[in-house]
Amino acid sequence: MGKRLGQHFLTSAAIAKRMAEAAHIQSSDVVLEVGPGKGILTRFLLEKAKRVIAVEKDVNLAIFLRNKFNNVKNLEVVEGDILKISNFQFLISKKFPKKYKIVANLP
Repeated sequence: MGKRLGQHFLTSAAIAKRMAEAAHIQSSDVVLEVGPGKGILTRFLLEKAKRVIAVEKDVNLAIFLRNKFNNVKNLEVVEGDILKISNFQFLISKKFPKKYKIVANLP
C-alpha cells in the first residue's frame, strides 16, 4: 500500500464526510466508488447508501477493505482497474439499477 500505482490517500475524515454529503446519497442509492483506497470515504458512503460497490485496483488494498468492513452487508469490494475490467458493462447491468451514483477521490 504505497504510491506505486500513483496512489494518493484521503486521510481526513472531515473532508471525506463533506464529499459524501456533496454526493447527496439517499438510502435507496446504489453507489459505485472508484478507488476507495483505505476506506475513509467508503465509511461515510456506507452510512447513507443502500449499497456500495467499491472498485479497487490495488490487491492489497482490496484485501484491507474486505477485512476492515468484513461485517458490513451493503458493501462489495471488486478488485480490478475500473478502466480495464473486461466485463464491466455486464457487472453494471447485473449489480446496478438504471440510475446509480459514482463517487471517487481521484487525484
